[in-house]
Amino acid sequence: MKIIGIIPARGGSKGVKDKNIKLLNGKPLIKYTIEPALDSSMLTDLVVSSDSKKILDIAKEFNDIHILSRERTLATDNAPMSGVILDVMKQLKIEKDSNDIIVLLQPTCPFRTSNLIDDAINFFVDSESDSLISVYNVGDTHPARMYSLRDNFLNSLDVTNESTNRQDLTDIFHRNGYFYITYAKNFYKKKSFYQSRSLPYIMKKDGYTNIDDANDFLLSEFIIKNNTL
Repeated sequence: MKIIGIIPARGGSKGVKDKNIKLLNGKPLIKYTIEPALDSSMLTDLVVSSDSKKILDIAKEFNDIHILSRERTLATDNAPMSGVILDVMKQLKIEKDSNDIIVLLQPTCPFRTSNLIDDAINFFVDSESDSLISVYNVGDTHPARMYSLRDNFLNSLDVTNESTNRQDLTDIFHRNGYFYITYAKNFYKKKSFYQSRSLPYIMKKDGYTNIDDANDFLLSEFIIKNNTL
């Protein structure tokens, strides 16, 4: 059984130009994912999939990485991640009934360490779950505190609990992008990491940024320079 880390890094980005190769504290963002992945004791294979020559050239600086070119149609703003994962599995010739494990490692998560990678994989392997997704507890950023608009007036998303004290609310979790893990055969069936029995890998909310915009970059750089994680 192989445990395959997949780093999907397209060239374009709406929020931050050339985000995946933008320098974060002097180092291209994608290297913050490649380096700990290569140091992982659990991953048997590592793949970088991209439509960008610049990104693939960075990946080529490292040994023991599968470099896979991605079609432009799988690198647009609207292209689903499921299509990218399926393309990687097809190029690697992974069978549809394979028990190989695939680990999605998004390059926008700069604080993912090799120890975290190994811990998440071990947590999944030792469980009887169909997949693992990293999450954090939303705390007071809860649906009971949220509203939509109806005729320009606030409309509670959870009327029953709108006035419930925070400590009495049911725990709600938000995925943070750091880990998505499942068996290849499961992904082929559902085209998703969210399965019937998805195990939560609960992480701290603060510090583990998933970089989407310029503010996330600034926060991540502050954390790195001040070692505040």
